[in-house]
Amino acid sequence: MSSKLSFSRFVSIVAEERGKSAEEVEPTISKAVAEEALTAPFGGADELVLYSDPVLEAALCCVEVIRRRPLLHDNKRVAYKCLHEMLVRHPWAHFDADPKRVAQMLDGVGDETKDEDEFVDWVRAEAGMVAWLRYQQRGGATA
Repeated sequence: MSSKLSFSRFVSIVAEERGKSAEEVEPTISKAVAEEALTAPFGGADELVLYSDPVLEAALCCVEVIRRRPLLHDNKRVAYKCLHEMLVRHPWAHFDADPKRVAQMLDGVGDETKDEDEFVDWVRAEAGMVAWLRYQQRGGATA
């Protein structure tokens, strides 16, 4: 199952974030830039990917939306919503981080004090922590 978001889903995410209709927000989006950001994590047309990595793809899509800026504003919030949208398709990869830490990481990506690798590692760690806590709650962890 691919995690890749379509441009129409991106428009819907922007509309949801702004509390407006898709028709209202679509003209405010640079379609070419948005499509570049949405496809960047998935390699080129001549690249064969045997095993996808949804956490990596979602994190890189988030980074690409923040850095490429397809919107005049709200890029970080929309990028974070895209990350969630991509991960929700994989029940083992849920992501539920502290909002202050999320803001710090997104700001760091935006001002380039956090690089792509650090952001990906952080998303992996947070998704892994959610999986670990779920495992513990089921009684799977013993000391």
